Amino acid sequence: MKNLLFLIPFVGIILASSCSSNNNEILDLEDFNDTLSYALGILAAEGAGEPYFSSIDSERLIQACQDNFADNTEVTFEEASTQLSVYMGQKQSNPEAEPEDLPGLSYAMGVMISSQLKDPSFKEMKTEVIVCALREKLELDAPRLSYEDATQIFGEYMEGIEAMEAEANLAEGEAFLAANAEKDGVIVTDSGLQFEVVEQGDGPKPASAGAKVRVHYTGTLIDGTKFDSSVDRGQPAEFYLNQVIPGWTEGLQLMNTGSKYRFYIPSDIAYGANPRPGGPIGPNATLIFDVELIEIIE
Repeated sequence: MKNLLFLIPFVGIILASSCSSNNNEILDLEDFNDTLSYALGILAAEGAGEPYFSSIDSERLIQACQDNFADNTEVTFEEASTQLSVYMGQKQSNPEAEPEDLPGLSYAMGVMISSQLKDPSFKEMKTEVIVCALREKLELDAPRLSYEDATQIFGEYMEGIEAMEAEANLAEGEAFLAANAEKDGVIVTDSGLQFEVVEQGDGPKPASAGAKVRVHYTGTLIDGTKFDSSVDRGQPAEFYLNQVIPGWTEGLQLMNTGSKYRFYIPSDIAYGANPRPGGPIGPNATLIFDVELIEIIE
């Protein structure tokens, strides 16, 4: 992420204007980093208030954000989360309920919002500009970006991150597979699938991609991060071979029942550039699976 913002093509809006901070210091918004920080503040402000509150104590919310950015909040993240959860439960059971402690709940909301903005993905952001946007939206009702513009800018930023991640994952995967292919016992197929036999069974092989099988498996990224495991769940998986990623469809047809193989699956026969959004598998990720073929069901 270092210097990431300077590498992303920017087609949004540069705000060549200024913002008054809490101590009336003028903050100039002159580059993409500033504008993106401001956009994050607008999005955060839009997330405050409804449907939880009919009004918000903006001063307390902004104070919480400033405190959290300085790692010095009045309540912990867990305490703020609990406080909001209790009130939300009350609100669901009684939609007309109003908070007894609006300043306290507003502060808790600020802790929650600013904790999200402290995510490593946003470490290049300028917290003083985020606070500036919150103040202009919540206190002055005079934001210099609409919600729609802020959403567009943030979307373009995330697209840039994803594109860079996809490029990096592809390069890392190719380097890993090239080195892995040279190891003893690793076999490479025409598709690029790599596998090694951990334990050889003597049962039948799946006859076609239409076969249904029962397997145990553990999936990891090439850095060793585990992202899924039927073994951990204690429940084998059942599926038709034509319902899974191509690397599995091919690899399982190479296995005799009772075998345990390790698959090294390039991204183009795994989930490619578009894995499930928000999941643990990044775009163009190379995957490793330890697979045991327990049974051919049909």
